Amino acid sequence: MPGYAISADNKGSIDKRYFCLQCNDIFRDPVQTDCGHVYCKSCIIDLKRDDGTFICVVDKSPFAADQVFPDNFMKREALSLVISCPNCNNGCVWKGEVRNVEKHLSSCPYKEERCTNKGCSEWVRRVDFQQHVERKCPYRPQPCPSCGESITAAFLKSHQEQDCKMHPVQCGLCRKEGILRGEMEKHVSPVDGDCEEVERSCSFEQIGCEKATKKMKYSEAKKHNQICSVFHLNLLLNFVLRLEKHVKHIVGASGAWVGSGADDWTRGTERLVSEAISKIDTAVRETTDLRQKLVEQGQRLALLEGRVRTAKDIPMASNSAMLLPQNLPGDISRRLTNAENGSGNIEFLMGETVREINNVKQEHNLALRNVTVQDIEEHVRQEQFSTYDGILLWKVTEVARRTEEARSGQQSSIYSPCFYTSRHGYKMCARLYLNGDGMGKGTHLSLFFVLMRGEFDALLRWPFRQKVTMMLMDQDNVEHVIDAFRPDPRSTSFQRPRRQSNIASGCPNFCSLSDLNSHAYVRDDTMFIKIIVDTTDI
Repeated sequence: MPGYAISADNKGSIDKRYFCLQCNDIFRDPVQTDCGHVYCKSCIIDLKRDDGTFICVVDKSPFAADQVFPDNFMKREALSLVISCPNCNNGCVWKGEVRNVEKHLSSCPYKEERCTNKGCSEWVRRVDFQQHVERKCPYRPQPCPSCGESITAAFLKSHQEQDCKMHPVQCGLCRKEGILRGEMEKHVSPVDGDCEEVERSCSFEQIGCEKATKKMKYSEAKKHNQICSVFHLNLLLNFVLRLEKHVKHIVGASGAWVGSGADDWTRGTERLVSEAISKIDTAVRETTDLRQKLVEQGQRLALLEGRVRTAKDIPMASNSAMLLPQNLPGDISRRLTNAENGSGNIEFLMGETVREINNVKQEHNLALRNVTVQDIEEHVRQEQFSTYDGILLWKVTEVARRTEEARSGQQSSIYSPCFYTSRHGYKMCARLYLNGDGMGKGTHLSLFFVLMRGEFDALLRWPFRQKVTMMLMDQDNVEHVIDAFRPDPRSTSFQRPRRQSNIASGCPNFCSLSDLNSHAYVRDDTMFIKIIVDTTDI
């Protein structure tokens, strides 16, 4: 790691002998060469040549690796220098010794971080970071107010103007406004659309209506259907009767329903009957003075349709003449009434349906009991790991497997057990991305703090203001990874939770993946995460 970076203002006031000759920053772990020049320990590597020797950038003198030794005097001098925060140009007023600058930078609100929204390359101060990500960033995800789909804010307008199915638009033919884009196709349909400018033929033209001699607009077609509703009904009735006669002729000629041809013909017949019934339903809806009479006739026709549909289920003997009536009654009403005798079958089916519903209810009640037991078991499990002093020590096992799952996208993050500031305090947990998230994806381990909805939130102070310290524990207790922050009271992440949990907030670049092996952060496929919430002023 190169030297300690400082602001340009600080560089002018500090003696040049404290600056590394290679990186031009204040020495970090300074070492002295055999020729008397001093460099950062990590910068020596940059001086290495292909033959394995090193060369000084000042006097070009070569030296070997065993001719370099730590310069502890220069280290003490450099660490004791008093400097301003490197982010002083961004508004930070902190001053302190170099030895404390990294601890300050880990929580400095004026340090700039890259926006985590996909597509945004802007660097923002930490103090403004949450507001930028959630409110100002043109690449922030934003729900479409019409369809609810999550859209990048910069493209929301074009989404509404071109793609959104729920956005109201104007018909290009009749100029009617307020039509949802997804319903425009139906609006201009010549069959059942209501666009005044789309011309259409009579819906009953295929079964014999010849009263409409030309294409009609919507209002003309509606008036035509009202005037000719009885005529259309008679056309439909005659069509169904001809269809019934044809069905019986086919049955009598074949003796049985066999072969795929009969099945195809039956499906085609059912489709025609269904379309015919749909047309009569349309006529009934548009008729006012004859509505009741049309409803009664429609019900009779529905019964007749059922009789035609079930014709293929009638048991067939070798002599079809014994199974089919030889003489059909001439009176239509009497024939339809006879079809009503099948109502006994409907009552039987209704009884079967009621029994089936009762069985489903029993299965549902059993499932509810199982869910209740699972909830109790989950509550007991959570109680075993929960703490009530604001400190979470989280043991993360099977790190290798979980990391691979994060890389493959199978499970990108894991949650810790919940913990509390007190028995009746804030409820919290941690969220860990082993392969990183946002700007740290693929390069860093990302760690976030999550506020959860608790039982006693109504009695607590909001927004949440407690300092949060996050740590990745070095199992040799040499160098822990530490980050800390104070919540931004304007951020929605720290308001009272209205759902199960708030949006996570923390550090996407918490620890470089390449640094995980430099200390004992992972041992025996296990790591330890520690979260400390300051409870002194609660």
